[in-house]
Amino acid sequence: MDHPVEPTAATNDFYDLLNDNPGRMFQRLGLGLLLITFCITAFWWDDDPWFLFLCFILGPAALLALPRNLRDVCLAYRGRPALRINERGFWARKWSYLGWVSWSDVTSVEIEGEKIHTLSVVLRDKEFAQLTGYDQVAIMLVRLLGLLFFIDGGPNRLRLISSSQLASRWERLTATLDPILAANGKSVIHTRR
Repeated sequence: MDHPVEPTAATNDFYDLLNDNPGRMFQRLGLGLLLITFCITAFWWDDDPWFLFLCFILGPAALLALPRNLRDVCLAYRGRPALRINERGFWARKWSYLGWVSWSDVTSVEIEGEKIHTLSVVLRDKEFAQLTGYDQVAIMLVRLLGLLFFIDGGPNRLRLISSSQLASRWERLTATLDPILAANGKSVIHTRR
């Protein structure tokens, strides 16, 4: 689904820096391809087992996330917002093929970090199962990498946007999100990761 529901009067759109600067789109894709190339070629120029193990996890995770990132860049080029929020749910450009995700399918909403904030949602199993197989594997590999460094994001977590990506002020997003979540019987959980 490219853009499943047209916005209502109560829908709030949040744009990111990809929308503001088309050159960032190519930088993002180029850096992703360099990372994939680096991880694949690491087998030829290094024999450190720990480094090779990290590249073995990071390379496939980046490669599996490539279709989602390409879709994200194409939708940003078309002018789609990074995040849409209304009283019924949210639509994230990064996870656009999920369509509108209802607040009833979200178990928790979290803001991580102190200086750079990241908005994450934890989905119910039913909604998380709608992710494509390659995205589920990519998330699993990234979670495995996090476990190696004693950072566990938990299951069924999707990162939506961070304050460093957002084109508007972070406070606008939280001021919009708080009353909507309160109306749906949820609240934002702040964590320091």
